[in-house]
Amino acid sequence: MTTPERSEQDRTSPSKSRAPANVLLVVFLLALVAWNLPGTRLHEALSPALRPIMNATGLSQDLGFFAPDPRQEAFGLYARVKLSDGTTARWEIPSGDRIIGSFRYYRWVKWLEFVAQDPWERFLWAPAARWIARTEAQRGHAVREVVLIRRLRHLTPPGAPPNPWREEEIYRLAVSDTP
Repeated sequence: MTTPERSEQDRTSPSKSRAPANVLLVVFLLALVAWNLPGTRLHEALSPALRPIMNATGLSQDLGFFAPDPRQEAFGLYARVKLSDGTTARWEIPSGDRIIGSFRYYRWVKWLEFVAQDPWERFLWAPAARWIARTEAQRGHAVREVVLIRRLRHLTPPGAPPNPWREEEIYRLAVSDTP
């Protein structure tokens, strides 16, 4: 059985159709390399053009929690929920189940970073307290007040004993303020 001869055009068209994708891939990889060289002239020169691409693709991650400037404080947040029967409950970010729990917990930790730290925290305290009040009300609790408590602890070098937590009341919501 003989096979028909392929024309020169048939043999070259697949590579021609892949050329734009290959060019885009190379440009994207170069952009990724330039973006991940912070503090260099290349990064500084290309940063205004690369920022929209990196933000749109979710690759604008900053590894600033590593050296040279790691986070100096650990932080946390919980809510003291006063109920109408006079008791007090404590709300903390949920942990999860064994299968997807770590992913769920990580999402809550990212939420916590925004609520508990500058520059967004003051804009998020009231909505967070209202949400906690609604959540507790949906569980059948008659909520009178939600008090957000931020916990801070200065981090010590590895091997040194940990510093104690400092707690500060950052926001108070009376139930009458809840929509």
